[in-house]
Amino acid sequence: VCCTYIPFPKSWQQDLSLFTGAAVSMHPVMSVVCTGLLAPVMEEIIFRYGVFNKLKQKNLTVALVVSSLLFGLMHGNIIQGGYAFLIGMIIAYIYNKTENLLDAILIHVSVNLSSVIFTFTDFNEILYLLSLTVIFGIVSLVMVKKQKEVINCSA
Repeated sequence: VCCTYIPFPKSWQQDLSLFTGAAVSMHPVMSVVCTGLLAPVMEEIIFRYGVFNKLKQKNLTVALVVSSLLFGLMHGNIIQGGYAFLIGMIIAYIYNKTENLLDAILIHVSVNLSSVIFTFTDFNEILYLLSLTVIFGIVSLVMVKKQKEVINCSA
């Protein structure tokens, strides 16, 4: 979808198609379970709870960048890896602020589920991006509200 508006090199687009094709070849329910739920849980345990927490002991900036870079590289192609790096930075930042792995998992699940859902539907890119933004916004608002409740209870 992104390749319609951004002129990525053909080889990058082919790599993305290879990875996307593997996910789409699954039954939609399996794709939701594997890509939408299981992968985010495992990836957050590895990249935020594991890599980020370990590196944070030495340097927060290094922890943010390295854990997100590894997360992006793990996706196996430049286009998806670039998006994953940026989303990884956001999730790592929020995880650092909330110190709650469940928050990181919920954001990651919302991003992956929206991607899976739109992979199996015919919505256009603008609707996809709008929906992704709304889902991400709702999760963020819930987290902010939760943080305010924690702060008010401890005060």
